[in-house]
Amino acid sequence: MKKFICLSVIFIVLLCTGCIFSNDKKKEEKPKPEYSAEEYFPLIVGATWEYKETSHSKYGNDIKDYYEIISSKEIIDGKTYYSRNRSDVNGYKEYYRISGDIIYFKYAYSDEDEFLKWNFNLPVGEIHHLYKIKGNNYTDNYFQTLVSTDATIIVSAGIFQKCLVFETKCISEFFYSYEDKWVIWTHLKTYWFAPGVGLVKHTYNRNFGEFTVVKMLLSYSIKN
Repeated sequence: MKKFICLSVIFIVLLCTGCIFSNDKKKEEKPKPEYSAEEYFPLIVGATWEYKETSHSKYGNDIKDYYEIISSKEIIDGKTYYSRNRSDVNGYKEYYRISGDIIYFKYAYSDEDEFLKWNFNLPVGEIHHLYKIKGNNYTDNYFQTLVSTDATIIVSAGIFQKCLVFETKCISEFFYSYEDKWVIWTHLKTYWFAPGVGLVKHTYNRNFGEFTVVKMLLSYSIKN
């Protein structure tokens, strides 16, 4: 009888230990991101996107067509970046890299560190503080919200469904030398990303309509 009781106790201890290890394993497993940055922002050398950009301000309007291309893959400070060039600005180049579900951005001709550009696994509707940049005569605070994960948008390049929509707001406080005073400007950028395509629409609004830009996809070519 005593032997039976001892064996029962050992069995229960082993069973409980297994449950603990099993629970610990579940806690260690990280949930897979629901939306992949690679799917919504393809970084493939040779990929091109053609856009039409329309801007409005009190000084007039401007319309232009241009294309963006992933021209190369480069290693900078041990990290892999992809160079994205614009045809309308001679020599202009930006660097992007993907880490998990986050896209980082870096200016090509600047000593500044990289910035978190988009987080593709944010909870919908929540406002997140991205970062703060402070200089001698300015302070910029950036905030981002994932507005929608199932948007449909129509542009010249086609009809795109299941788009992710991001809003990025910058509250900029700086010394405005023309008026010799400190001012606050609000910059609101909205981005529409289509799976397998990338950026299909982008709008920019400064100071509630003082200056606006609308950028829409005309065509694209992405070859794996």
